[in-house]
Amino acid sequence: MQRRNNGLFFNSAIMIKPGSNMAKGFSTVNYGSPDYNLALTQHQEYVNILKSLGINVYLFESSEDPDGHFVEDMAGVFTKRDGKLAGIIGNPAKEPRKKELGKAVKIIRDRVTEIITPDFSRTSATLEFGDVIMFGKNVIIGVSTRTNAAGASLLEGILKKIDPELSVIKINVANVLHADTGLSPLNETTLLHNPALILPKDFPFEVIDVPMSEGYAAAVLPVNKNTVIMPKGFPETSKIVSKYFDNVIKIDTSEFMKMDGSLRCLKISWYDES
Repeated sequence: MQRRNNGLFFNSAIMIKPGSNMAKGFSTVNYGSPDYNLALTQHQEYVNILKSLGINVYLFESSEDPDGHFVEDMAGVFTKRDGKLAGIIGNPAKEPRKKELGKAVKIIRDRVTEIITPDFSRTSATLEFGDVIMFGKNVIIGVSTRTNAAGASLLEGILKKIDPELSVIKINVANVLHADTGLSPLNETTLLHNPALILPKDFPFEVIDVPMSEGYAAAVLPVNKNTVIMPKGFPETSKIVSKYFDNVIKIDTSEFMKMDGSLRCLKISWYDES
């Protein structure tokens, strides 16, 4: 029987509330300073929607780390070939963000059977899981300003040990922050694509381009085979994803967009079959 924990759908998620100093986080965009109270409202709305869909949300209070709510970057949860869950810890490129790693370990430790902390020191490797996209037996690892080639190769080796059946490809990421800023899976063979992200000519998957003016909306989040969550305010992208999902839920992420973040960045998610 095929496992449901295929990187596309999930029933469990870790989230961290944004902190009052979120405006001091790292950002490459210039959309103005985020409204903290509005960000809290938007985040809670997101949590409520996930819970209404039957997702088990582990919600944690904010920390003193301005980017701490973008928890996806710190760790990923993967299913081993024996069906058990392994948490892999990253190594963020921005030195101040390394303080977030301890909290990431703490909040996933009781939810996985194994914690894997790669040896980043030997190669000065960096790895942020916003650059990692899993769908079916496929994993895309982006080599970006946040995940370097050494980090991508290190993760590839670990994933191959976790499940030798995984097919891992690495792509160069430019013009967007992370790989999953520019790509998100719609099914096991098709990805929604921000055309600002230039893909290799031999990219082995079908891609559906969103309009360049709606590039931010390429970061959508399938929850199950019928439901996808996407940012509010992108009508053309909404039409596209409606061809793949019966239930398209739109949420306002305007304050996180100001800090280079999407709805995908705000969680660590996995499918728990226990």
